[in-house]
Amino acid sequence: MVNNINSLWTDWFSKFETQDDILRLAEISAAPNSLFEVLAQATPSTISQREILPSKLSSTGNVIIDGKGSAIEFESRLERDFIAIMALRRGVRVIDAQPIKIGYLDENSRPRSYTPDFLVVRRVYHNNKPAHLESIFVEVKFTSELMGPKSPELIAKFRHAQQWAKRRGWRFAVFSEEEIRTPELQRAEQLLPFRRAPENTKIETAIASLLRRKGPKKVQEIQYELDSISEGLVFGEVLKMVSHRQ
Repeated sequence: MVNNINSLWTDWFSKFETQDDILRLAEISAAPNSLFEVLAQATPSTISQREILPSKLSSTGNVIIDGKGSAIEFESRLERDFIAIMALRRGVRVIDAQPIKIGYLDENSRPRSYTPDFLVVRRVYHNNKPAHLESIFVEVKFTSELMGPKSPELIAKFRHAQQWAKRRGWRFAVFSEEEIRTPELQRAEQLLPFRRAPENTKIETAIASLLRRKGPKKVQEIQYELDSISEGLVFGEVLKMVSHRQ
């Protein structure tokens, strides 16, 4: 039984967009608008989820992920960290907090419900070329919770979420602090403020034009080449472009 449970967790843990840019779960093909079509056709037991309210007992709030003020809500610091790394990952199009409530019956036929923490939609790349979109329900939990006394209850909820997602061609994944609090998070936290910076089309165009003409360069080299623009503005714009994967 223990081995079966460990195998289940291993299957659910997801480290997509690692060094090899591989999502461990199986690949699927989905049309860009299917996400919104499926949610609009949700069953009666699957409804829009509650508004997140401030709490003195937990760390709640929202993360601004771009210069347009797009905000994503979180209910814990680990969820906040998850949003940070997703915002910077390649191909991520949607990060939707608490997207739906999934209704199901437990082993005693009693009605239950489960709300995934996030729905992530990302563009999958093959040979560095954009391919299909992939939709993933995500649960964010500390390892101590996942392996604690509530583990059987969590497994039951997650199995229903996995089945619900599978019927729609989606996937389900679990992220713990081991997947989230890595050097990638440190990089994301450094770049996120630049991602939120306002656009400066003139400087961005000058940098892009320079790189097209002369190929890859270090930041200091770009600053030297664009000597008519202050070094601080060039530096900030370069990191903003990096944060947007330009």
